[in-house]
Amino acid sequence: MKLEKRRCSLAQAALYLLQLLLIMITQSFKNSHEQIVESLPLGSVLQPNQTVVSRNGSFALVFFPLGRDRNYLGVSYATIPNRTPIWVANRNKPAKDGASLKFSVDDDLVISNPDQTIVWTRGTSGRNISSMLMEESGNLILYHNSGRTIWQGFDHPTDTWMPGMKVYLGSKFLTASKSLIDLAEGRYVLWVRQTGEFVDIWNATTDYARTGLWNGQIFANLPDMTSNLRYMTFSIVNDSGRPYYIVHEKQKLLLHATLEYDGVYRVRTWDSSNAMWHIIALIPKNPCQVDQLCGQNGICNNDCIPFCSCPQGFKPVDPIGWNEGDWSLGCVANLTLDCRSKTFSPLQQTYYDQGTGAGSARSYSGHDQAWCQASCTSDCACLGFSFNGGSSNCSLHHGPFFNGRSSPEIGQNFFLRVNSSEQIQNNQLLLLNDGKKKGTTARITGLIVAFGFALMIAIGFIIWKFFRRKRTEEKQCRWVWICVQRLPSRSNYGCSKEAPQS
Repeated sequence: MKLEKRRCSLAQAALYLLQLLLIMITQSFKNSHEQIVESLPLGSVLQPNQTVVSRNGSFALVFFPLGRDRNYLGVSYATIPNRTPIWVANRNKPAKDGASLKFSVDDDLVISNPDQTIVWTRGTSGRNISSMLMEESGNLILYHNSGRTIWQGFDHPTDTWMPGMKVYLGSKFLTASKSLIDLAEGRYVLWVRQTGEFVDIWNATTDYARTGLWNGQIFANLPDMTSNLRYMTFSIVNDSGRPYYIVHEKQKLLLHATLEYDGVYRVRTWDSSNAMWHIIALIPKNPCQVDQLCGQNGICNNDCIPFCSCPQGFKPVDPIGWNEGDWSLGCVANLTLDCRSKTFSPLQQTYYDQGTGAGSARSYSGHDQAWCQASCTSDCACLGFSFNGGSSNCSLHHGPFFNGRSSPEIGQNFFLRVNSSEQIQNNQLLLLNDGKKKGTTARITGLIVAFGFALMIAIGFIIWKFFRRKRTEEKQCRWVWICVQRLPSRSNYGCSKEAPQS
């Protein structure tokens, strides 16, 4: 039985980049005529092409589009080229094109579509609000006539922790977005337990990453945190009977931490010399440790962008969501399996969880691979098996499969049961991976077309930016780079043994 060497699809990576380029160009044209206003008085309206900035211009309240009729109102950095969202008002209900924000005379903030249907409201009507302030910290505040705070964005964080934001012990803190461009609340949540430990949780049920307890200087499970203290001060405060964590920047560095769509908590600082965000910490360090990241039957590979892929003979349940980075629904078989099949497609250095309940795997030791394959073949409910030659351990899987991982460090192989007709196609793919000439022409042509198309769009975008540069020097990069900035910081698109770790 021939083993398939798992690798990432270059065509898939090209299409992934192409999609992001199209989004970037769309956003550039939409934001090229943005007007900046210093304040939003009571009774006034913020139009899609307007921005409210803080006193010294550090942060901005602005509408940004992530597709047709998918518009969000959010707070971003205003002084750096690559604007990054730190708070989003209507994340669970995007507004239609042409939507606006009204600071109504009834003391409320209201986002409305062009047909006047309400998308989002702050719910502060009748509370005698006199003013709205965009603070230099990025905090959006509504003030009472007396000057006291009625409502502030920092009390309602979305997916990002900012310096100055209080994080109370024993509370749900951040919720990741569903995907790169769907900012609705997703599967992953960051909790702060009463003990002071930060915990990443999937679907409100499973812990997949923990910081350990705070010892006054660092968290027990984050020994590398010591080196990051040069960027910030991190402390726990109890000045009101309810303890909370708070972070402050050092030397006015731009710093923020986001629980991102892939369930990884990333802490970044702004590198002004290279005009890019620099990751200084991430939890967990390997995205493939995130529970259920690729959904059922999906396979995660940390050396690939995107991380998730479907095994041969499977396809994404939701192709559109999958391409946007929402892999929650996983993969489904292309064809109904004939349980009489004695054919298996081998996946090298690939592991699936044992599972629980009716679909859990059964493990046996002291047998060879032939025995393992024969046992799976004789069981109509068996959908695949794994075999570890070093320990002579055999596991029969009844599916669906969860938490699939592919890595050179995995010391076993997985054998997926397929129909005989599918194996013929797989063998052609295996021949291609081995460097055989058969069937390569169409694949190479497809890759050339995909990369060529992406390259033409990129060149066109650069030329357009060059001619627009002088007119947009002060306004040039609004929300253009949101998707790229939300990608993990990687230098490679595709798959490579030498790929750097995030």
